[in-house]
Amino acid sequence: NAGGTANNDNVDNGYTELVSPVFDLSTYNDPYISYSRWFSSPPNVPAGSRDTMFISLSDGSNSSLIETVSHASAGTGTWVNNSIRVLNYMSPGSNMRLHVYISDKPTSGNLLEGGFDMFRVTEGTQGLDEIAEASSLLLFPNPGTGSFQVKTNLEWNGQQGVICIYDYTGRMISSETFVQNESGQYGSSIREAGVYLVALYKDGIRVATQKLIRTR
Repeated sequence: NAGGTANNDNVDNGYTELVSPVFDLSTYNDPYISYSRWFSSPPNVPAGSRDTMFISLSDGSNSSLIETVSHASAGTGTWVNNSIRVLNYMSPGSNMRLHVYISDKPTSGNLLEGGFDMFRVTEGTQGLDEIAEASSLLLFPNPGTGSFQVKTNLEWNGQQGVICIYDYTGRMISSETFVQNESGQYGSSIREAGVYLVALYKDGIRVATQKLIRTR
């Protein structure tokens, strides 16, 4: 998004749809899908002019609505975290997709914004504190093929931290000093493609984690 005022990035006189790649849940026992979504629309909109965001899940044959978001929904104009149990909507399969659809009615004249981020699947329930912890740490490029940079919105007051990278067996790959607002490069020690966990520590306490995908 270009940023600036809301008019720069709003949805106008039509719709925007995001569709995930196909993902396989057939090997999961009790999968949960978590995400963060943004919706902003003016209050006190007449019923015939209300714009809406729909989030749904499909298995290749059937589709089920997970969430309907409107101007009356909680958290309008802020990032809202959600976590849903797939079994409450359908049986996990090998041909799953998530759909995010937001529509601005041509006659509404509303300033409409939508956003979607932090989509992931976990085995078993995931608390919203874990989602918030992940949202405090941004890695880029991610996915990627080489080293990456780190940004965080946590308050540091000029102090140093430590970035640790783990593979999914729990083995530590590297540990490097982190200084906020410095453009350091991390992950040069990663040699194989795969999924890794990046953890940020301050004063020996883990304060944020994020999943890292390397495709090389």
